[in-house]
Amino acid sequence: MERAPRQIKSRALTAVLVDHHPLWLDAVEVVGKTTSLEDASRLVESLVPSLVVIEVGMSEGETTGLSWLAESSKRFPTLKLIALSSSHNTSDIAAALAGGASVYIVKRAHPTDVAVAVRQLYDRSLFLAGDELLGQESVPEVSDLGLTKREVEILRLASEGLSNDQIAKRIWVTVQTVKFHLSNIYAKLGVSNRTAASRVAQRNGLLEPKTRMETEP
Repeated sequence: MERAPRQIKSRALTAVLVDHHPLWLDAVEVVGKTTSLEDASRLVESLVPSLVVIEVGMSEGETTGLSWLAESSKRFPTLKLIALSSSHNTSDIAAALAGGASVYIVKRAHPTDVAVAVRQLYDRSLFLAGDELLGQESVPEVSDLGLTKREVEILRLASEGLSNDQIAKRIWVTVQTVKFHLSNIYAKLGVSNRTAASRVAQRNGLLEPKTRMETEP
């Protein structure tokens, strides 16, 4: 386990890097680097970084980088997680994003591309066709009901009557990813279907005004 010796500026973005190979991020201050998933957890707890860059293909006993990412996403809900991998397989990408990664970066990416991705997490200036932006500014990273920003987004779309396939196409993920998020939403809200979930969301002000009107009895 390695810690950076220099003093960190109070307002700087800080990162912990969990990988077997070096990666330079000029957008952040790397305060900790490790090749151990166990050490990574200790670093996050002690250093409280802004984000973690994790090689999801790592394996340590029964723990993989992907499972570490998913567990850390639950333990540290305000922590930004960037998945790093040599795979560009769509199922691997979907699994990492469903596990809580904010960004998935293929390892062959240029260091400047990585830096841009990090900056976009905190000060978005680049938008792609298909981005859904309406209503997103008012959604916190984690709602009072414990739902993540992505879960609120999916719940809103489900409340509008979109099918899993339509939601997947709207937000550019796989249908399996949508099902994964809906399952988490139901568990967090203590319901068993999207109708009941929509009612809970409506009562707690998570739905868009148009959606709330449409779901009023």
